[in-house]
Amino acid sequence: MFPTSEKFKKHLSYGCELGEGYLAIKTNCFEDEDIRVEELLNRYQAKIKRHVWQSKINFYIRYDYEPFTTELFLHVFYIVGEQKYLEWLKGKVEDYFKNRNHLENCYLRLTEFPTNIVEEKKL
Repeated sequence: MFPTSEKFKKHLSYGCELGEGYLAIKTNCFEDEDIRVEELLNRYQAKIKRHVWQSKINFYIRYDYEPFTTELFLHVFYIVGEQKYLEWLKGKVEDYFKNRNHLENCYLRLTEFPTNIVEEKKL
């Protein structure tokens, strides 16, 4: 059926594209990542012009409404505003994703090798 591996889930999980007068932010729909990005945008009072759900398999497929199953879709936010504000907002969103990925990697390292950590503490 559809691939559900971790590599596929991470494929194009997020990204920011800065254009002339707009900022496009792509997020995954699983694990409420898109909801957290939307809360972040609301915190910085960003003007969300449009929401689009784009297929990960076929990039020509786009919906203006949330599809029935969102696992195979990216949620794309289009934000409009002044260019300097959009550059600043892009930096904030990229920092958010960088911090989230760092924390996720730390958690994965802890869950993969819990016995090694316990043995090191005993020594």
